[in-house]
Amino acid sequence: MDSAQAQLDEELKSIKPTWDTIPNDGPYLHPKGYYLEEDETLGRINRFIEDHDTVDVITGLDYLELENSRWNRLMYIELQKGRTLEWNKFLNYFVGKLPIIIFLFLPLFALSFWAVYIRRDYFYIEHLIFPVHVQTVFFIMLILEWLINFSWPGLDLNGPITLLFIV
Repeated sequence: MDSAQAQLDEELKSIKPTWDTIPNDGPYLHPKGYYLEEDETLGRINRFIEDHDTVDVITGLDYLELENSRWNRLMYIELQKGRTLEWNKFLNYFVGKLPIIIFLFLPLFALSFWAVYIRRDYFYIEHLIFPVHVQTVFFIMLILEWLINFSWPGLDLNGPITLLFIV
Protein backbone atom coordinates (compact mmCIF):
# COMPACT_ATOMS: atom_id res chain seq x y z
CA MET A 1 0.00 0.00 0.00
CA ASP A 2 2.90 2.35 0.73
CA SER A 3 4.30 1.92 -2.79
CA ALA A 4 0.89 2.75 -4.31
CA GLN A 5 0.66 5.87 -2.14
CA ALA A 6 4.20 6.87 -3.06
CA GLN A 7 3.43 6.39 -6.75
CA LEU A 8 0.26 8.49 -6.41
CA ASP A 9 2.21 11.25 -4.62
CA GLU A 10 4.80 11.18 -7.39
CA GLU A 11 2.10 11.50 -10.08
CA LEU A 12 0.51 14.43 -8.25
CA LYS A 13 3.89 16.16 -7.98
CA SER A 14 4.45 15.76 -11.72
CA ILE A 15 1.02 17.21 -12.49
CA LYS A 16 1.46 20.17 -10.13
CA PRO A 17 3.03 23.13 -11.96
CA THR A 18 6.54 24.06 -10.96
CA TRP A 19 5.59 27.66 -10.29
CA ASP A 20 3.12 26.58 -7.61
CA THR A 21 5.97 25.56 -5.29
CA ILE A 22 7.71 28.97 -5.47
CA PRO A 23 6.64 31.42 -2.75
CA ASN A 24 4.94 34.64 -3.76
CA ASP A 25 7.44 37.45 -3.19
CA GLY A 26 5.30 40.55 -3.20
CA PRO A 27 1.69 41.71 -3.30
CA TYR A 28 1.07 39.90 -6.56
CA LEU A 29 -1.72 37.53 -7.51
CA HIS A 30 0.56 34.65 -8.54
CA PRO A 31 4.09 33.64 -7.60
CA LYS A 32 6.92 34.90 -9.78
CA GLY A 33 7.34 31.47 -11.35
CA TYR A 34 3.85 31.67 -12.85
CA TYR A 35 4.91 34.65 -14.96
CA LEU A 36 8.42 33.33 -15.66
CA GLU A 37 6.93 30.08 -16.97
CA GLU A 38 6.07 31.95 -20.19
CA ASP A 39 9.06 31.84 -22.54
CA GLU A 40 8.18 34.74 -24.81
CA THR A 41 8.63 38.27 -23.51
CA LEU A 42 5.30 39.45 -24.90
CA GLY A 43 3.42 36.54 -23.35
CA ARG A 44 5.15 37.06 -20.01
CA ILE A 45 4.27 40.77 -19.96
CA ASN A 46 0.70 40.07 -21.09
CA ARG A 47 0.21 37.44 -18.40
CA PHE A 48 1.49 39.86 -15.74
CA ILE A 49 -0.62 42.81 -16.94
CA GLU A 50 -3.77 40.65 -16.97
CA ASP A 51 -3.38 40.33 -13.21
CA HIS A 52 -1.76 43.67 -12.37
CA ASP A 53 -2.53 46.42 -14.86
CA THR A 54 -1.66 49.26 -12.46
CA VAL A 55 1.96 48.25 -11.76
CA ASP A 56 4.43 50.70 -13.31
CA VAL A 57 6.80 49.67 -16.09
CA ILE A 58 10.08 49.54 -14.18
CA THR A 59 8.65 47.51 -11.30
CA GLY A 60 6.87 45.14 -13.69
CA LEU A 61 9.95 44.51 -15.84
CA ASP A 62 12.09 44.01 -12.74
CA TYR A 63 9.62 41.50 -11.30
CA LEU A 64 9.43 39.66 -14.62
CA GLU A 65 13.24 39.54 -14.79
CA LEU A 66 13.25 41.30 -18.14
CA GLU A 67 15.86 43.75 -19.34
CA ASN A 68 14.89 47.40 -18.90
CA SER A 69 15.32 48.15 -22.60
CA ARG A 70 13.40 50.59 -24.73
CA TRP A 71 11.69 47.77 -26.62
CA ASN A 72 10.51 45.98 -23.44
CA ARG A 73 9.24 49.25 -21.96
CA LEU A 74 7.36 49.98 -25.20
CA MET A 75 5.74 46.52 -25.21
CA TYR A 76 4.76 46.86 -21.55
CA ILE A 77 3.26 50.33 -22.00
CA GLU A 78 1.35 49.41 -25.16
CA LEU A 79 -0.08 46.26 -23.59
CA GLN A 80 -1.10 48.31 -20.57
CA LYS A 81 -2.79 50.89 -22.82
CA GLY A 82 -4.62 48.12 -24.69
CA ARG A 83 -6.21 46.95 -21.45
CA THR A 84 -7.63 50.40 -20.70
CA LEU A 85 -8.51 51.34 -24.27
CA GLU A 86 -12.00 52.65 -24.79
CA TRP A 87 -13.09 50.91 -27.99
CA ASN A 88 -15.72 53.51 -28.88
CA LYS A 89 -13.10 56.26 -28.96
CA PHE A 90 -10.74 54.07 -30.99
CA LEU A 91 -13.49 53.15 -33.45
CA ASN A 92 -14.51 56.80 -33.90
CA TYR A 93 -10.88 57.76 -34.46
CA PHE A 94 -10.38 54.94 -36.98
CA VAL A 95 -13.56 55.75 -38.90
CA GLY A 96 -12.49 59.40 -39.02
CA LYS A 97 -9.17 58.39 -40.60
CA LEU A 98 -10.72 55.85 -42.98
CA PRO A 99 -10.97 58.20 -46.01
CA ILE A 100 -7.27 59.01 -45.72
CA ILE A 101 -6.37 55.33 -45.36
CA ILE A 102 -8.47 54.38 -48.38
CA PHE A 103 -6.96 57.20 -50.42
CA LEU A 104 -3.42 56.11 -49.53
CA PHE A 105 -4.18 52.52 -50.54
CA LEU A 106 -5.54 53.49 -53.97
CA PRO A 107 -2.18 53.01 -55.74
CA LEU A 108 -1.79 49.57 -54.17
CA PHE A 109 -5.33 48.66 -55.22
CA ALA A 110 -4.57 49.83 -58.78
CA LEU A 111 -1.32 47.86 -58.79
CA SER A 112 -3.20 44.71 -57.84
CA PHE A 113 -5.67 45.28 -60.70
CA TRP A 114 -2.77 45.88 -63.07
CA ALA A 115 -1.13 42.60 -61.94
CA VAL A 116 -4.35 40.63 -62.40
CA TYR A 117 -5.01 42.06 -65.87
CA ILE A 118 -1.37 42.03 -66.99
CA ARG A 119 -2.15 40.54 -70.42
CA ARG A 120 -4.65 43.27 -71.30
CA ASP A 121 -3.60 46.41 -73.11
CA TYR A 122 -4.38 48.71 -70.18
CA PHE A 123 -1.87 51.02 -68.58
CA TYR A 124 -1.40 51.38 -64.84
CA ILE A 125 -2.98 54.83 -64.86
CA GLU A 126 -6.18 53.35 -66.30
CA HIS A 127 -6.25 50.91 -63.41
CA LEU A 128 -5.70 53.84 -61.04
CA ILE A 129 -8.66 55.77 -62.43
CA PHE A 130 -11.07 52.89 -61.79
CA PRO A 131 -10.59 52.73 -57.96
CA VAL A 132 -10.82 56.51 -57.77
CA HIS A 133 -14.26 56.32 -59.38
CA VAL A 134 -15.29 53.41 -57.14
CA GLN A 135 -14.18 55.33 -54.06
CA THR A 136 -16.04 58.44 -55.21
CA VAL A 137 -19.28 56.47 -55.64
CA PHE A 138 -18.73 54.85 -52.23
CA PHE A 139 -18.36 58.20 -50.48
CA ILE A 140 -21.35 59.69 -52.31
CA MET A 141 -23.44 56.77 -51.09
CA LEU A 142 -22.13 57.22 -47.53
CA ILE A 143 -23.05 60.90 -47.66
CA LEU A 144 -26.54 60.01 -48.91
CA GLU A 145 -26.93 57.45 -46.14
CA TRP A 146 -25.81 60.03 -43.56
CA LEU A 147 -28.27 62.59 -44.90
CA ILE A 148 -31.13 60.08 -44.84
CA ASN A 149 -30.25 58.96 -41.30
CA PHE A 150 -30.04 62.59 -40.24
CA SER A 151 -33.41 63.41 -41.79
CA TRP A 152 -35.19 60.24 -40.63
CA PRO A 153 -33.38 58.87 -37.55
CA GLY A 154 -35.50 55.70 -37.26
CA LEU A 155 -34.75 54.58 -40.83
CA ASP A 156 -31.81 52.16 -41.14
CA LEU A 157 -30.46 51.88 -44.68
CA ASN A 158 -27.10 50.21 -44.07
CA GLY A 159 -28.09 46.99 -45.84
CA PRO A 160 -29.79 48.47 -48.93
CA ILE A 161 -27.02 51.07 -49.43
CA THR A 162 -24.33 48.41 -49.17
CA LEU A 163 -26.21 46.19 -51.60
CA LEU A 164 -26.63 49.11 -54.00
CA PHE A 165 -22.89 49.82 -53.82
CA ILE A 166 -22.02 46.19 -54.56
CA VAL A 167 -24.36 46.18 -57.55
